[in-house]
Amino acid sequence: MISVLYVDDEPAFLELARIFLERSGEFQVATSTSALRSLADPAIRSYDAIISDYQMPGMDGIAFLKAVRHQLGDMPFILFTGRGREEVVIEAINNGADFYVQKGGDPKAQFADLVHMVRQAVRRKRAEITVAEQEQRYHDLQNANDLIQSVAPDGHILFANQKWLETLGYTAEDLPNLTIFDIIHEESVDHCMAMLQQVLSGESAGIIDAIFKTRDGRKVYVEGIADSRIVDGRCQYTRGLFKDITERVQAEKALCDSEHRFATFFKDNPIIFTLVSAIDGTLVDVNDAFLRYTGYDREEVIGRKVEELGLFADHTEHLRFISTLRAGRPVEGMRMLCRGKNGEIHTCRFFSKMTLINGRPHTLSAIEDLTEQKRAEEAARENEERYRLIMENAGEGILANELTPDGPGRFIDVNDAACRILELTREELQGMNLVDLDTPEMKRRAPALAQELMQKRRVVFQAGFRTGGDREKILDVSVSLFELAGKPTILSIIRDVTEVEATRSALHTLVAGMVGTTGRESLDRIVESLSAWSGANCVLISEIMPDREHARVLSMLLDGKKIQGHSYTLKGTPCESVAKGGFTIYPDNVAELFPESQGVRELNIRGYAGAPLRDSTGRVVGILCIVSRTPLTLLPSAQEIMEIVAAKAAAEIGRMNALSALSESEEKFRALVEHSLDGTLILDPAGTILFANHAAGRLTEIGQPDELIGRNVMEFVAPTSCNDVISDFSKAAKGVDGYITRYKILTANQGERWVESIGKSIIFDGTPSILISLRDITGRERAEDALREANRKLNLLSSITRHDINNQLQVLNGYITILRDTNRDPSLDGYLSRVAAASSRIASMIQFTREYEEIGVRLPVWQGLRTLVDEAGRGINPGRVILENTIPETIEVFADPLISKVLFNLIDNALFHGGKVTTIRFAATVRDDACIVTCEDDGDGIAPENKERIFDRGFGKNTGFGLSLSREILDITGITIWETGEAGRGARFEIVVPKGQYRTG
Repeated sequence: MISVLYVDDEPAFLELARIFLERSGEFQVATSTSALRSLADPAIRSYDAIISDYQMPGMDGIAFLKAVRHQLGDMPFILFTGRGREEVVIEAINNGADFYVQKGGDPKAQFADLVHMVRQAVRRKRAEITVAEQEQRYHDLQNANDLIQSVAPDGHILFANQKWLETLGYTAEDLPNLTIFDIIHEESVDHCMAMLQQVLSGESAGIIDAIFKTRDGRKVYVEGIADSRIVDGRCQYTRGLFKDITERVQAEKALCDSEHRFATFFKDNPIIFTLVSAIDGTLVDVNDAFLRYTGYDREEVIGRKVEELGLFADHTEHLRFISTLRAGRPVEGMRMLCRGKNGEIHTCRFFSKMTLINGRPHTLSAIEDLTEQKRAEEAARENEERYRLIMENAGEGILANELTPDGPGRFIDVNDAACRILELTREELQGMNLVDLDTPEMKRRAPALAQELMQKRRVVFQAGFRTGGDREKILDVSVSLFELAGKPTILSIIRDVTEVEATRSALHTLVAGMVGTTGRESLDRIVESLSAWSGANCVLISEIMPDREHARVLSMLLDGKKIQGHSYTLKGTPCESVAKGGFTIYPDNVAELFPESQGVRELNIRGYAGAPLRDSTGRVVGILCIVSRTPLTLLPSAQEIMEIVAAKAAAEIGRMNALSALSESEEKFRALVEHSLDGTLILDPAGTILFANHAAGRLTEIGQPDELIGRNVMEFVAPTSCNDVISDFSKAAKGVDGYITRYKILTANQGERWVESIGKSIIFDGTPSILISLRDITGRERAEDALREANRKLNLLSSITRHDINNQLQVLNGYITILRDTNRDPSLDGYLSRVAAASSRIASMIQFTREYEEIGVRLPVWQGLRTLVDEAGRGINPGRVILENTIPETIEVFADPLISKVLFNLIDNALFHGGKVTTIRFAATVRDDACIVTCEDDGDGIAPENKERIFDRGFGKNTGFGLSLSREILDITGITIWETGEAGRGARFEIVVPKGQYRTG
């Protein structure tokens, strides 16, 4: 594509020239009517050629040409003008115009000539640029630092740059007689021939390694790339670019020789060895031990500097190391911190000295990793510290003693806890052994325990031991056998469980006394067991009365005798302290602590212990107490024992009260059901009658309700209601119950009655059942039938009246139209408009009466809410508005059948009055025993002052009856509707369905 700028002060000729030039598809033409503006445009440099008229205002074509030559150099310039004077042509050519084309004559020939001139000028310019570029490229090739060659398919060398000639020792005059085979070394012939065949076939050979030979036979190692020029499937020549890597190869060989020399010295040595250049710190060689300890690969470290790898963690230590070596002194055992590849720090000991390799100073180091040794030392210190902390802070006693051929030796270490448990000082214990602490029982068990310890190296047991206070304590003992400083040692851990065992024994005795009893008998057993355990004069269990000021004794044992019918005041007694603060014990002087308590004075009480009885909520409902006329001495675990027993007593009191309340509730329920005016049935899941009251018997015209037991309820259901009953039974079995429904039933005398029913899933005699309450609504149904008949007649009359009024309104509107068409008096137009408006309002009122009379005519029914919304939204254009319905399919509402019109009206209002609505969303959630149904859109919303007015009759842009009727339709079954949206963010209507008017499942 050739880009052309055409400048001419004739717009019509500009357009004509552009069309002719662009017809070929070879040109892209920009036009301008001013040479001055074109020169000022930065885009002028982007064009391939300029066409210019000669005679133009401001600047003529010759002046424009001069400016172009000055500013743009030799850009192709064609003068295209109607002036044919010879002097103009000469001036144009003298000032550097490429061609001159004269306007006029045959347009086709004229523009063909112009196209030819432009094409020729641009090609010439591009050719000049190409020649210049090739000359520069040839100059660059000649002066390149790499070896560049071009070879014919027969192997003759067509071109080689100066670097190639200098490296291989040839001159330019040698090239005509040289072939590729003359410069390839014998060692590389086979490899190079294989590479040459790949390149000749047009394949990529990748990086080529080769050995060239110079004129005098020396090896030149090279690496590079080569490709070929393929024309019509045949190779014309190959091109190659190679780098002289002889020095690098020689260096690698020298390094290889060096590695071989050093391999026998340190390569496989388990001690870490490194060889580092003393000049710049470059790692020359490392052995495998170094790689294992640091985690590096050889390629990652060889040739890199120590500082670059960060091998030394402490820069100051490294400087000290270098200074020592530079001072001519060897490093003998210097410790330094070294860093591995993963950042881990090792403590190392260096043995290093300077050495010359190939005349250059190097540092040869043998390195010993002290990390494990240091860790072992630190671990030993930590273990010693840990052992000391355990010995000093353990709650259990710890003793260590020697193991001699004759048995356990003396204690070599004990902690404070062991001294406290055994009631001996450290000095006393360290002069003893385990045998000195044995009881007679322990002496009998010792041989077997010793044998088990030697076999398993650990033994755990419980036994009695003598203490320094000449008492016997029960100890839990764990004994382990281990090596300490190379000697067999016994480590014993002891725990004093004397009190725990006493508590366990007491609890066992108490529980054994309570097993197999419930209710009042269980409370008596608890009192007897506590009395025997404590040895106290009195034990009692009392229940706090509802006034929370008095307590009633449920079981009491005083001086071995049962006391019944006793109660007492809590205020000022120890029991009040228990009720308020929990477990309480007063070993002595109770009378002095509670001087106002009459019972304390009368019984001469000195010791007291009490525990609260709590119900399942934690509330104190009673008191368990032990009372003594002498100072009270109990085990330290008395609180635990009494609280366990108190929990048992509280549970029994709760059970007794629950049984009493249940019995009372059953009596109330039976009296309520037996005397109810509504029928009550209890059915099993199959419909068999398990229970019926007298009202149910009367409703079915069966004398005694017992005659209904065992019969199936479907015997009394009219055929028209069978499906409804079966459906409601199925829902009740799934837990969907508590809603009102109506059926037609058959009596025993084949009579028909209407009943209103509500069902509930219950457990009856331990099995799932259904409780049904029935109310006879036969009279109400008859009255409603009569009311519906009267309403039907009124609606018929209303329909006839509306029909006649609508006919007259059509006549009236017809005459209004005639008057408007024939009226010549403009002053009457206003009156005619008012008459037409009044006629329209009358028609709206008539339409409202037709819609209003349908409200409440049909009985409310259960309807699927999601299906209602889907049906109401069928008329929505999917391309305009999206309807999102997320209401669960399981939700049903009990409402007037016209609820479908309510939902349609909400969608219709959003579409026609909501503004730019794109989405209408319906959702439903159950909250606070109500089902909240929302309808919201993303339109303009409702202004705050209109949120309630929109439900007024007559409000709005049309008749205003829609939302008013919607509220009345919903109100039939107690459903309410409100607008709760935010103005500017869309309308939001909330329909609140109360409990009983919706169901799920």
